[in-house]
Amino acid sequence: MRKFVFLFLLLSALSLYAKQAMDFEFYNLKNNVNGVYVADEAGFTKVSKQFASVMAPAFFGEAATFGMNGFELGLGYSMSTIDYNDSDPDDPWLNAFMDSDGSVTSMWFYNGIDFHMRKGLPYGFAVFANARYYVLTEMISGGLGLELNLNEGFKYLPEFSFGFGYNRLFGTSDLNMDMFDIRIKLSKVFPIAGEIKFVPSLVYNHLFVSASSERLGGFWTVDDAQYYEDPSGDAFYFKDRNYNIDRMAFGLKLIKGVLGFNLEGIYSFNNYSCFTANAGFSIYF
Repeated sequence: MRKFVFLFLLLSALSLYAKQAMDFEFYNLKNNVNGVYVADEAGFTKVSKQFASVMAPAFFGEAATFGMNGFELGLGYSMSTIDYNDSDPDDPWLNAFMDSDGSVTSMWFYNGIDFHMRKGLPYGFAVFANARYYVLTEMISGGLGLELNLNEGFKYLPEFSFGFGYNRLFGTSDLNMDMFDIRIKLSKVFPIAGEIKFVPSLVYNHLFVSASSERLGGFWTVDDAQYYEDPSGDAFYFKDRNYNIDRMAFGLKLIKGVLGFNLEGIYSFNNYSCFTANAGFSIYF
């Protein structure tokens, strides 16, 4: 366990000093039409919609509150697929990663270091919080939510819960992203080998996503501090758009005493077939 914790801390420290190769450069999402650059709306739609699945909550865990004194604190690592194609010069993800010097780091996954928390409340409620740092970027996301367990503690029935939450992206002006999500969870605790508990879970998750960008180019007055590339012309930005995304998650957890180990896979059905794999551990207080 100490090696596991050390690996996470080392990765976190190194990623803070690494070249920020996975930060967005959405000014490159543009097309030359008769000598005039116009925003690549389709490219922004693809990248932002796929990133919504990258940013969405993970480590759903079991459908249980563990009572009003229950408290879970967790650390994990996430890997989410993206449709990156370095052989296509017009690929939106390729251009979204391109630095001003034309260099691009080939990445087919967005990796994140996750922190999650859940606190039991009276009457079957639980409040949860999550935060994610995106490796090789300056971006983080975080949010809060509430769950209600409807039948916790029945011996022969699986536990069922319903919840909702809010998440927001921070650290970039290229992508403004907010999302509300609802989740329906089903899980069952199976005692094995003495104090060890085996907990499979199944989750349906629906995302309501809003995506846009701040101003990325165009004309700036002399009073403004800086501009991207072209100091003249019309403002360059991507307007608000909204997405609805459906996800299914299957998780496995082993709990012994106050320590739990999590494995989870999440598939997005209507979002370029994005898949997220998560692994981590939790401590119960």
